[in-house]
Amino acid sequence: MTLLQVQPHTGRTHQIRRHLAYCLGWPIVGDAKYDKGHSAAKILRTNGMYLCCHSLEFPYPLNDNDLLPARVAASCGCGDNGTIKLRVFPDSSRQQGGLRLRAEIPLPPKFMERLKEHEL
Repeated sequence: MTLLQVQPHTGRTHQIRRHLAYCLGWPIVGDAKYDKGHSAAKILRTNGMYLCCHSLEFPYPLNDNDLLPARVAASCGCGDNGTIKLRVFPDSSRQQGGLRLRAEIPLPPKFMERLKEHEL
């Protein structure tokens, strides 16, 4: 078992699942559609598919002075000790500058349990 961080380029349906299963031969744990029915994969399906969006990042449409992340965090009951981390930072990929917003959540408990089992 391997923990991967992947960044899809197009957002096409099943892009991550298909590429891992067909191109690399490494289906996602618990993926009944692409695991080709291997016996080990069938056993792990009982916990669902092990695919999770840990973070999401996109251009931030407002300026430095707007406190939208703080308001969003407050409205969803999150803060320094909450589960959602919001961060605004400079966008180095754009010539005109600008900002990006990144939202992060911890991995689900089933991921953490499996990682501990396999010492990853």
